[in-house]
Amino acid sequence: MVSIRQTFSIPRVARDGAGSSSSETITTPTIEQTFDAQNVTPSTIGLNAGSIPAKAEPGSYAYTGMHDHGSFPPPKEGGSMALLIGCATAAQEASDKLLTDVIEAEKKTRGEGGGNNKKRSVDGTKKDG
Repeated sequence: MVSIRQTFSIPRVARDGAGSSSSETITTPTIEQTFDAQNVTPSTIGLNAGSIPAKAEPGSYAYTGMHDHGSFPPPKEGGSMALLIGCATAAQEASDKLLTDVIEAEKKTRGEGGGNNKKRSVDGTKKDG
């Protein structure tokens, strides 16, 4: 069986109150995600239906169906490799969404907190901003 499981433990800070009487609570929830044949569609290995093979742009490593001397034969579609690629793609998309949500929540918390308007300089030290 092909599957990918990813686990995230991202510390989150909850602030109670305002000003000098505020307190912070740090929690570290664990988020587990599993991607397998039950929730992922296998990826297309070759070109999508109706696509015409074309020479790749310099520096591109994407499959284009063509090499310097002509077209490649179409690859075998389906199977465990197509499912693994589909699982990896779904895991990356879910990871990106989760981390974007965490960043947006932190920005919102900092904006509502009011007192944390320090920016970091290139060397990582805080500076007024």
